[in-house]
Amino acid sequence: MSCNNCGHAGSFVLLVDLAALVTLDAPANSGASPDAEPDDRCRQREWSLTARCPACDSTDVAVDATTLLSRAAATRS
Repeated sequence: MSCNNCGHAGSFVLLVDLAALVTLDAPANSGASPDAEPDDRCRQREWSLTARCPACDSTDVAVDATTLLSRAAATRS
């Protein structure tokens, strides 16, 4: 693992970006699965994983974010 921008090697930051659109006129959660009504505006969600270099804040790193997530999960077990 290394940064393609500054050459940093070692630890990297795993960024998890979660966005949810919630409208004021959205119905209350009925307890249904969040995926049950994909057209419902109150349930629109997007998320992404990104690896970032702690030295230069570049996201141009030679490691996949899912690999970092797997390593983080393995160390918590």
